[in-house]
Amino acid sequence: MSTPGVDSDLDERLDSVLTAYCELHADLATANKELEAYQRDGLIFMSKARVSMGVHALTSTQYADDLHAATRVSQAGSGMSFAFEVVYERDSAKDAKAVQSESTQSGGLRKRIGAAGADDGTTNTGSSARVDDVPEKAKKQTKPNLDDPIRWFGLFTPPALKKSQSCFKQVVGKAAEIATIRARMHDCRCEYKELLRKRRSDSQANDSGGD
Repeated sequence: MSTPGVDSDLDERLDSVLTAYCELHADLATANKELEAYQRDGLIFMSKARVSMGVHALTSTQYADDLHAATRVSQAGSGMSFAFEVVYERDSAKDAKAVQSESTQSGGLRKRIGAAGADDGTTNTGSSARVDDVPEKAKKQTKPNLDDPIRWFGLFTPPALKKSQSCFKQVVGKAAEIATIRARMHDCRCEYKELLRKRRSDSQANDSGGD
């Protein structure tokens, strides 16, 4: 691929970007097959669950209309380190609750509103109402319901439904992986075009200089 008069570093960079693009293309093909497999298995397990539970026991009438997404996608990094990350808020809420429970069991004191000056010797003129005195109803209104969606269809759901849920959770993660690969492939194409443009420009400059 080398051309006389053209910087060899540029040629090596072109080869490196092209190799990275081919590797990403192979990863994309593999990820697409895995995504299709997860979707297929998820639908098959859901069909088995409907046969086991009954057609009317697994429908959209089993859950409310005002739902809160328990999964979100965030972006991290840039360039070839760019990636879409899937965050399961229900799992994060469980972790936070476990940490809070552990802190309470270790003998931590309950915080009071307006008690900020208690440690530095200043006079506390604020209200002594406790944070825990907030009505339970108000707490529930400020926190979204992040219970396991599988509980919408009963406490004793068949294993097939749990397997279906697991498959579709894998679908979400695999979709984010595919989006990441596509974004990196786009960056490779843009970089390759830019390097080609620079290579042609350098080649023309060398040709005109030689004349």
